[in-house]
Amino acid sequence: MANAHIHTVGSILKASTEFLAARDVFEARKACELLLSRLLNCRPLELYVKFDSPLTEKHVDAMRRGVKRLGAGEPAQYIVGRVSFMQHSFAVDKRALIPRPETEFLVDAVLACKPLRDADKPAVLEIGTGSGCVIVSLALAMPGGIYTAIDI
Repeated sequence: MANAHIHTVGSILKASTEFLAARDVFEARKACELLLSRLLNCRPLELYVKFDSPLTEKHVDAMRRGVKRLGAGEPAQYIVGRVSFMQHSFAVDKRALIPRPETEFLVDAVLACKPLRDADKPAVLEIGTGSGCVIVSLALAMPGGIYTAIDI
């Protein structure tokens, strides 16, 4: 009996990227790196030192399911359930929009507001908080304030 094909980090990353690129998935390689790094519990950059490492059938099957969801248009962040924002990791799912990288500029602008920074107890209200990444990032950067976030 012939040996079953061994799937490596590199071969799965390549095949997954090609599959998604053929379907015009935006930033296919980045999405595949996000999925695979989450499965392997490592940072995306670490995948490249594991390129020749074999994957278990469980990891291959999970990657296939994730790639299928990506191909159907589901964002990678919803699939892995996490998003990075202001150097913090936040839980996300379809109930809230994925924070855009540009939203970090909003947080930076609020943090640069001198009257707010000079207040003994800065008070911030966020309406429509979604994942909570904005208000939590502000609270982490300015401890001791009064932070209120509301959403449906």
